[in-house]
Amino acid sequence: MVPGAGVEPARAEAHGILSPARLPVPPSRPARRAYRPAASGLLVVALLASALTGCGGGQPPGAVVLVIQDASEADARDVVTPGVLGLELGLQGSGLGIRIVEADDLDPAEQVSDDLVVAAVIAPFTHVPGGSESELREGGIPVISLSELTGGGAGHAPLRAFVSPLAQQADAAGALITCVAGDGSTWSEAFIDHLPPMPVFRGGPAAVAVGVADEGCRGVAWTGGATAGAALAGFLARTSPNTMYVVTSRARTGGFAETVDVALAPRGLCPCVDLTTSVDPVAQRFVHAYQSANGLDAGPFAVEGFDAGRLLVAAGGAQPRRVSIAEGLAETSRYGGLGGPYAWDDQGGLVDPSVRMYERVGLRWVELSSTRFAA
Repeated sequence: MVPGAGVEPARAEAHGILSPARLPVPPSRPARRAYRPAASGLLVVALLASALTGCGGGQPPGAVVLVIQDASEADARDVVTPGVLGLELGLQGSGLGIRIVEADDLDPAEQVSDDLVVAAVIAPFTHVPGGSESELREGGIPVISLSELTGGGAGHAPLRAFVSPLAQQADAAGALITCVAGDGSTWSEAFIDHLPPMPVFRGGPAAVAVGVADEGCRGVAWTGGATAGAALAGFLARTSPNTMYVVTSRARTGGFAETVDVALAPRGLCPCVDLTTSVDPVAQRFVHAYQSANGLDAGPFAVEGFDAGRLLVAAGGAQPRRVSIAEGLAETSRYGGLGGPYAWDDQGGLVDPSVRMYERVGLRWVELSSTRFAA
């Protein structure tokens, strides 16, 4: 297989999201049943092994998975890219390509009328209005969400969410902080809306630091991107050295960890699984495959993206078309992936969503297993 096969180059280059380096990842053997949690890890091993050694399926030539993303905000590459690349890794070898469209440019009717679109995936940190999502599903396109901003709702085709809703992360943060700061972005404002009443600071890092100091905040969460969050850490170190600083998932990136001293920002929240420091052999196989394919560490939501891709391939069976994938997902209420067992309710939301607290150890984020927050 030629590296990059199945990707629409013009779209990939236009958005600067997809890396040109690829490791072909063939699909797992088709399955059309509910997947049970892989307590022994055997299912995960089988899925990853088949992803690295199998052969392509029998879908229509040119069939694509629509990826809806918002790459307009600051640091979007750091937080959107890993989930998209993880998805691509999970799909490679199946013959299913990726078509990327910006959320603001999404025309649901156009996508529904295109028979090559067999499924849609909402990228991390991307807001798709409920009406557009429902229109895709009413048109028969199954939807998988990697975004905390997915609202769900009515639709003929199924929805499967792979991350917890934003309210869960806000609940986790609310137990740790007395103030919150943001950059005015859609995601930031949505996060703030889910918090209990508390002082809110918006604007540049210097102005936010002044507000935090004047208020005497014991703990503050940053809901903006990594670049501004790193600058804020420096200001807080000078103006509020005793204030606990917590970053949320938009800033809990590898780039942030490499830029900011551990003492300035030791904690981060994310509803994502990070396997980069795992010693589990299966996890390490994924980490190395991702690095080989992209030349990057597996960032936030890369694991969930990979699991979503493997589920789409398995749900579609030997002939992954729009109808077969929709039917396969409708029959799938549980799935054992690299990110742990997933279970969905009748609306497609996670039955037991969780948010993880991460601690900085050197240049890495390491999960604190004792601080998981579930619904």
